[in-house]
Amino acid sequence: MPVRCSTRSLSNSRRGG
Repeated sequence: MPVRCSTRSLSNSRRGG
């Protein structure tokens, strides 16, 4: 799935957004 700044779980881990 696309990594956006909405899916806190993975987003924070990958982008830190």
